Amino acid sequence: MTERATAFLADQIDELQFLPLLNGDCTAGVSLAEGGLRFEVSVGRETLVSIFDGQTWVPVEEDEDGATEFGLWTPLVPHDFRNLDVTDDDLVDEQLFRTYEENADLANWVATLVAAGWRVSVRHTGDGAVAEVHVAASAPDVDEGRAGVACHALRLPSGISEIEAVWVRHSGLDSWGFQDEAEVAAGNGERQRVPIDRLLTYVIACAPSWCLAPGLDSPVDRRAGGHDMKSSIVAEIWKPTTRSHHEIRNCRAAVAKWSEDHGFSEPLEPALPQKVQRFLDDLNEGNTGYYLLEFDNGDCYLGQSKSIADRLKGHRVNRSDIRSIRVKPDSVARTLTDPLRHLLENEATLINSIQLARLPARNKAQMTYISEQRSLDEIFKDCETTVADWLSRPAQVNRTFDADGRTVPLEPSQRAPWETSYELWCERTGDDADTVRSLYRTYMELCLPLPRRTEYAYWVLSAPEKIPYFRSISNLTIGFTEAFRLMMDTDGSLSGMVQVNGVELLGEEMSDTALVRFMRQHPGVSVTEAPYQASGPFNLLVWAPNLQSLVDLFQDATFLRSAATAAIHLMRASRAGNIRTAHNPILVDAILSDQS
Repeated sequence: MTERATAFLADQIDELQFLPLLNGDCTAGVSLAEGGLRFEVSVGRETLVSIFDGQTWVPVEEDEDGATEFGLWTPLVPHDFRNLDVTDDDLVDEQLFRTYEENADLANWVATLVAAGWRVSVRHTGDGAVAEVHVAASAPDVDEGRAGVACHALRLPSGISEIEAVWVRHSGLDSWGFQDEAEVAAGNGERQRVPIDRLLTYVIACAPSWCLAPGLDSPVDRRAGGHDMKSSIVAEIWKPTTRSHHEIRNCRAAVAKWSEDHGFSEPLEPALPQKVQRFLDDLNEGNTGYYLLEFDNGDCYLGQSKSIADRLKGHRVNRSDIRSIRVKPDSVARTLTDPLRHLLENEATLINSIQLARLPARNKAQMTYISEQRSLDEIFKDCETTVADWLSRPAQVNRTFDADGRTVPLEPSQRAPWETSYELWCERTGDDADTVRSLYRTYMELCLPLPRRTEYAYWVLSAPEKIPYFRSISNLTIGFTEAFRLMMDTDGSLSGMVQVNGVELLGEEMSDTALVRFMRQHPGVSVTEAPYQASGPFNLLVWAPNLQSLVDLFQDATFLRSAATAAIHLMRASRAGNIRTAHNPILVDAILSDQS
């Protein structure tokens, strides 16, 4: 079991991710014990017990009686990877990881429950089209404060003591997924069915502190009124690239030449953690160093890690188009007690070299802002300021250069439909109208560059007469991308979605630890990858399940900074398109004028 930084201490147990995929039913749980945290898992008649010694998990008890070699449960294995030659290690490794990738939601669900202190049992039933995996979990003593906030925000029953979910094959498809609802036992003794997508957010938010890495929880960096939120990065504008076969070959040749010049290995293909670990073991130069991922479209990505093979696991979960990996162990770093600074300094040098060589890199950090001038820059130029200046102090720049710059005329002949739409919006938001206007005003003043000058040309705010299927009642769109959406559920409750820059929100590594910390700072809030990466591959969507959680987010300086960074890159990527016909300047006027 490898020692590495994780949000939940039990996430260091590699086998945890694969438990529900095995062909034997199992139970697993983490609990407090005299010697520290205790992890116990039983598969069939085998039992393994490990204790966390403060740094890593140490096996202390294993039942060898009737030991069984457990393979994968056949219905979960993709058809192309069944009936393999079990003597071929690479094929067996590929089968394991392909099965994991096809069932990643199941693996993550079970691993998160166990790591968060729940006692979990996994049971496999049926075969073929009627095969199912049943997951039942009993709650630990959760963080009551966070649990209360999360249950209220997510509209879950309080006092959840049990969860039961079922993983099923999609009808007519060779793919799997959870049933939309799971059954929970509430504190009042009733059993209810609730949307399963809310439960994982709940489990993470209210996990007991003993499950977590020391020091993970930290208070929110709350902003003062009008306070600037200095941006830590100015990321290069990135666009998805489609290349011809000839162009891809040229990219790979350039990457190969650079790799050879800088001491990286030949490409390891397929890029499997076990394959990388065996290669490093054979080199006998340690697991710490640098790696270069190569993707199907010719792109590359350079990174550093204290455990290259373990880092690759995370990349494989998030990226399905990894073609190969090259490695470069660092013999100096392996001798250091804390090699991170050394690794980061050398990583920055290597990334700079990649940039100078003009390789097609996906790295989001240490890249210079080198994209060509955009029309938005001319607006900043007219104000005798710059995009970089705005990113460093958005509130001050907007106050100084944008106070009297509104350029959208309110023609009398057009006012009637806008006013009708605004009245309907006020009716829908009801007693919460002032709060919602205040949120939009904060977003415009702290997250939109020169909002009065860029309105309509770069961003629009719509308030549809008819609520669409995704329940939006107002939507601030930048270019062609939704940036801040307010939604109303069928019961009249309000919720919101805001697009943010993941590097600003979670740090350069966009690590699981940073994500869990953020979700616990804002119980009930969840984060997903943005489906449209108009301004780069690192934008995320933050979902606030009720109005109060949205208000809390808008008091978080880090959150607002990440929203501002996403907004400027979206605005530089494109002007507003046909969506401008839906713009409601009356609503904007009410927000910017702070009128009721």
